[in-house]
Amino acid sequence: MDIPDSHAHCPVGHATALLGDRWSILIIREALSGVDRYRDFRDVLGMSDNTLTRRLAHLQNIAVLERDDASRARYHLTEAGRELAPVLAVLGEWALRWLPIDQPLRAPSAAVLEAAEQLGLDTTGL
Repeated sequence: MDIPDSHAHCPVGHATALLGDRWSILIIREALSGVDRYRDFRDVLGMSDNTLTRRLAHLQNIAVLERDDASRARYHLTEAGRELAPVLAVLGEWALRWLPIDQPLRAPSAAVLEAAEQLGLDTTGL
């Protein structure tokens, strides 16, 4: 993926250029919750096969997700992918404070809750 020149020397710009689309973040959220099969990602997210295939390939190319060598049917977050749990925790906490969110809320993964607690975020709303 080409990074726009305006983002090349900015860590936030670079990261959002690689991860900033809605589907990538949601795939990471689901992987943090334990989803690891193509059909399960598709079913829980309601994505088209074409979009899911492209997003999974992209996340593998940037080393956030990897496919199990033995089965090639399961996907796992890499260390870089698992380290996105605090990012999702902060996004979730920000959204609860500033955005209208329909109730009831979906429970976050244990990894996101743990990251939120480590960051000192209020986890009651998450």
